[in-house]
Amino acid sequence: MKIVVLLITFSFISIVFISPSYSGNLEDWLKSEIIKSFKGEQDLSNIAEEYGGLTIVGDTVTYMDKSDVIELHKEYKADADKIDVDISGFNILSKYKTKHFTSVVYEFEWKIRYSSMKMEGKSILHSIFINKDDGWNYLFDAASG
Repeated sequence: MKIVVLLITFSFISIVFISPSYSGNLEDWLKSEIIKSFKGEQDLSNIAEEYGGLTIVGDTVTYMDKSDVIELHKEYKADADKIDVDISGFNILSKYKTKHFTSVVYEFEWKIRYSSMKMEGKSILHSIFINKDDGWNYLFDAASG
């Protein structure tokens, strides 16, 4: 059960890193980042030092800061070849930009195969990004699934 909670928690907390230079379709890019997060493949340098993530999975509430995400990412990367991910039903519910922040609320359905274990569910994420001199950094996530 621990691996299930870890897989879901990390995928929610480390999904999106928005870059102001990203010029493609936001929906396609977010889906690609979700898959990377499930496999521990994303670049973690865009996480703000102040980062916080709150995840609710069933009765389990998890809070992680930047150092927690980095440690969990190492565990995922070691098992990336054992993880198969399918994302569907992706929908951006809202997106708002101001001079210093961007917020995005989105939902998606997921199926994961980890070795012989199969899991599936629906997730809703609320993500906030902060503008730094070097681009947008991931600041906060609230996720449920």
